[in-house]
Amino acid sequence: MRLPFRGFNAILYKEFLVVFRDPLTLFFMFFPPLIQLIAFGFALDTDVKHVATLVLDEDRTNESRELIDQFINTQTFRRVGEARSITGLAEAIRRGQAYVGLQIPPGFARDLQAGRTARIQVLIDGSNSTIASSSLNTALNVGFRNAMLRLAARTGLHDLPVEVRPQILYNPEMRSPNFFVPA
Repeated sequence: MRLPFRGFNAILYKEFLVVFRDPLTLFFMFFPPLIQLIAFGFALDTDVKHVATLVLDEDRTNESRELIDQFINTQTFRRVGEARSITGLAEAIRRGQAYVGLQIPPGFARDLQAGRTARIQVLIDGSNSTIASSSLNTALNVGFRNAMLRLAARTGLHDLPVEVRPQILYNPEMRSPNFFVPA
């Protein structure tokens, strides 16, 4: 009966002898992968910040400007310009001038003040799934927080009943190189 790895130990022993006899081989065995590990760890950045965003504010009220500021203050979005129409907004995203388009329709503030649902539209370029999912999550969170604060104000509360304050340990800025580059 033949064993499949019968000469494996002998070949392994021979290879270790060759590597340890020649220090240059040992250098090229460890140094390039170490440099690649560090360089690629910093080059591969999965943080989504300052996504190019076009704004179409058809309401032009204090409420609409405050909402736009809430989007920009998340640091996920960066305002790169204003669109003149919804077709211009969609076309600019199609051409790659922006990844996100924020449309606030006329009557936004009036609907808020009347207690009706005020709708906005966020157009997201889905060609990059990382940017799209981060933009979608941030937009939904901004809208949800805004809605909850307005509901709380209607009931007489000044703040939300529950506030979540996460504290991230060991990588508080959530920088992706800290995940990729070993200590």
